[in-house]
Amino acid sequence: MKAGLFARPRRRVQQKDVFVPGFGVKFPRSAYNNPDSAGAFSWGGNGGLLSRLDANPNWRFVQFELSPGEIVTAPGVYDWTKLDSRINDLRNRGIKAGLMFQQREFDVVAANDVRLMLPAHLVQVQGNWTGSGTEHIRYVGCLGIEPGKGQGSTKRGYILQYSHPMIQEWHREWFAAVANKYDKDRDIMFVGTSESSYGTVTIPFGHSFNPESIESMQAGRIQMVRDLKAAFKRTGVYHDLNQTKLLVQDWYTNYAQKERVWVSASNTHWNASTNAVPVGKQPKGALRYYEEFSGILPKFTQWQGDDMDEINPDTGLLHTMQEFHDRLTSPYIGANMCLIQYKPSPPSGRRFSDYDDFIKTLPLDGGLITTRPKFVL
Repeated sequence: MKAGLFARPRRRVQQKDVFVPGFGVKFPRSAYNNPDSAGAFSWGGNGGLLSRLDANPNWRFVQFELSPGEIVTAPGVYDWTKLDSRINDLRNRGIKAGLMFQQREFDVVAANDVRLMLPAHLVQVQGNWTGSGTEHIRYVGCLGIEPGKGQGSTKRGYILQYSHPMIQEWHREWFAAVANKYDKDRDIMFVGTSESSYGTVTIPFGHSFNPESIESMQAGRIQMVRDLKAAFKRTGVYHDLNQTKLLVQDWYTNYAQKERVWVSASNTHWNASTNAVPVGKQPKGALRYYEEFSGILPKFTQWQGDDMDEINPDTGLLHTMQEFHDRLTSPYIGANMCLIQYKPSPPSGRRFSDYDDFIKTLPLDGGLITTRPKFVL
């Protein structure tokens, strides 16, 4: 008799039925931190962000940026009080929540260093570095980025070094802690990685401040997503892939289907710097290449608002919100869900209230794909 012939079969863990096509909003960190007071960046209170949700039933979900520096109070000690309060406010309104693990930080000031990306007990200073007009303090497990050129400041920034053993061990610990708390919560819709969590390293590979190769960074990132998926057995996991066609295809072919990881991209515009020259109405952003993945994985777009600062190559005019919606629902993109970042004044000058008012005119699901992809099990 072969060993294990009558062994108990492995049971598939039942995932949550939280697939909700439509629009969600990514609130700023201030919505998590500010008390209930008057003003656009407070959570509750007069004119707070909850009032946006109450006034527009088409907001189906809200994403929070999950920073360990705000939750981890000591090694192995977590304070979930504030996050629980925010999630319960949404739960009482019938709105789902999503959690994005913070893995990069722009415009870091000296008082905060990297204590949002990492808990304080893991922050280890290695020295200083100056280059290209940007000064950095070196931290173990963190790579320097230079947001000054694109973000309008000369302050330093960081992204986690996914291949570093300390970061990998920390991620497994952190993912497990959050999963133990929220994986069974039916109102937590998804968890995922920071937008462009791979594409924001701008200090050259191989530099003393960035002792990485592209291959090493890619391998570490894949391991990170595998660890995230292993921790969350009931909750949908997405990974942002606002990158080249080859990178997206490599991830999809070799990892996404096997790991059952959702596919995401943080822009949908024509003028993104990541892909080939646009042709006609085919957008240039990474989602252009998700067309062949229809019906396999959820296509989760993240719109940061700066898309509206770009010129339509067909008309020579600024894009309208109607054009943006038409792209999301077109065969070129065909998204299931769209996350819009709350920005009172995006680079184009358009305000969040403009997006808010437009989305009120759409059907509840926004006209996005409503079929449940077969990889959402």
